[in-house]
Amino acid sequence: MNLGLPEILIIFLLALLLFGPRKLPEIGRTVGKFMHEFRRASDELKTTIEREVNLEAGDLRPDLVKFKQQIAEARNELSDIRSAVDPYTAATPAGGAAAQTTTAEPAAAESPDAHDHLLEKAVAEHATAEMPPPGPGDDLKG
Repeated sequence: MNLGLPEILIIFLLALLLFGPRKLPEIGRTVGKFMHEFRRASDELKTTIEREVNLEAGDLRPDLVKFKQQIAEARNELSDIRSAVDPYTAATPAGGAAAQTTTAEPAAAESPDAHDHLLEKAVAEHATAEMPPPGPGDDLKG
């Protein structure tokens, strides 16, 4: 709210006509005190709000750091899982659901049991994808 010189003069003349020259200094002091108290109260409110926001943000920061660490750990685990599975299996082309085994040797860090487990899983998925479920009397066909 910017008041220029013409607006201030109009306000001053109206106050002079309404209240007279004797009451004008007293009204000016009262308005000045009111403006000072209003500014002080608004600054205090602003400071209180900023302090509360900073306290809440400070309380949340450890949780945010912890959450970011958990995300980083999960990404590392996912990367480890992908690197462990990728040497042994390859995705089937264009939307195939089964995984095919490759003849890649297990990584030096992987145990033979992990390789066998992944190989058995891939073979089982591949077999279930190609073979229809047994029907009644299939076990008698020999």
